[in-house]
Amino acid sequence: MLNIKNREAHELAREVAAMTGESLTAAVVHSLRERRDRLRNENSREARITRMLEIGRMAAAEADPRSAGRGRYGFPV
Repeated sequence: MLNIKNREAHELAREVAAMTGESLTAAVVHSLRERRDRLRNENSREARITRMLEIGRMAAAEADPRSAGRGRYGFPV
């Protein structure tokens, strides 16, 4: 069983419950499920690949265009 003694947590749960028409318990369970699922998705293989591709695109956009297609010592590759 869960018994949280935190004023902010209680207020947030009440606010969400009031907005959704759910009970406090249902609001908390629903919120925790949503966060768990979001965290699982962030850690999935596809999400990691997407993040790596985004980082690569950002790095390419920041790269010096004069160095494009050149190796470590500046020679064409």
